Amino acid sequence: MTDNGPTEPIGPTAAAGDGSDPAEQPGAAPWYRRPVTWIIAAVLLIALALGLVLAFSGGDSEADYATVTVDRVDDAGDPLQTEMLGSIRATTDPEAYRWVTPSDASAPGDAVAAANSSGTVTFRWGPTSEVDDPTEWASSLSMTEALAPNTTLVADSFDCTLRRGDEPDALVVLTIALETPADPEQPSVATYSFQNFEFLPADIMTCGVANGEPGATTTTTTSTTPTTVPETTAPETTAPETTVPATTAPATTVPATTAPPTTAPATSLMGVIESRSDLSTLVDLIDVAGLRDTLSNPGTITLFAPDDAAFDDLVDAPDAPDVNDPATVQALLLAHTNLGEVLLAADVFALTEVPVENGGPQPVDPDAGTVGGAEIAEADLTADNGVVHVLRSVLDIQP
Repeated sequence: MTDNGPTEPIGPTAAAGDGSDPAEQPGAAPWYRRPVTWIIAAVLLIALALGLVLAFSGGDSEADYATVTVDRVDDAGDPLQTEMLGSIRATTDPEAYRWVTPSDASAPGDAVAAANSSGTVTFRWGPTSEVDDPTEWASSLSMTEALAPNTTLVADSFDCTLRRGDEPDALVVLTIALETPADPEQPSVATYSFQNFEFLPADIMTCGVANGEPGATTTTTTSTTPTTVPETTAPETTAPETTVPATTAPATTVPATTAPPTTAPATSLMGVIESRSDLSTLVDLIDVAGLRDTLSNPGTITLFAPDDAAFDDLVDAPDAPDVNDPATVQALLLAHTNLGEVLLAADVFALTEVPVENGGPQPVDPDAGTVGGAEIAEADLTADNGVVHVLRSVLDIQP
């Protein structure tokens, strides 16, 4: 084999230092100091920052949650600094929601929202990622507000504006149940609800609620009930009657044989309860909670009433609630109350659960004859404004 010498390279080659490779040019900047390198690095950092923001925010958008705003004003039309307690009840996946506003609220559970400087109270909430179809997740909102003593509202309902997607704006009625305590120096409690209405994610509801003039009564459908009429509006029958205390009902509406003037008529739920010796503790707690008017006035009410022995067991328990605190007692009793239906025992046991005014629905077990795990000792004590079922134990507030 013959040695033909070095093999010539195929194709042209650059001579050293001829300028064809910028990195080899005299005085050329290294790669990390070139402008294009910094541009690429800046783009990568921006993309990383955006990714982190989206990751930690969970990707929330306006379509993820419903919004309710309530503009509160006093009797002069000025912004009112107040707080409201918001409660969510979902039709499906009842615990699969989150509070967006107030931001410090945790779910499932109630949230307390304070009015801003303009008097606006805002609640925002929506389904969590556990919900299969968030766009179809429906929920209802109720709100509770403590009013200053001797404060009234100008009406028992207000028109709100609903904005839902591309649909035309619609009116939704915000109804109000006002509970006035026996002691006028104690605050009243207003419960706001949207009857027969459920929110979808992205709904926006705007409401306005105004106080009435001091000393005036709220305009309601039950304003003719004796317990809501001030002394100054008593019929001008005889001059001495103007000095009768407001708690005394007119003789034309309360038969003298039914009950003493200081008790509710026997035909009301309050009258039924007061007529029974085994419900005396419940009577005391109703007054603590300021619910006497609610159970005396016309309505459609179902009340599950624990007897005295049941409350004795409750207060003896290690984790007994404070039965002297009006808010605590009211929350407990409203978990025994349905203000929208008169449910006889047959109606109750045809259901799987009974909706109540505080907390989740109370479960029903027809086979065991129980509601919320409590046995019904005596059923169907009817009154003009509802029905009472006597229980052998106190119900828990359902989540």
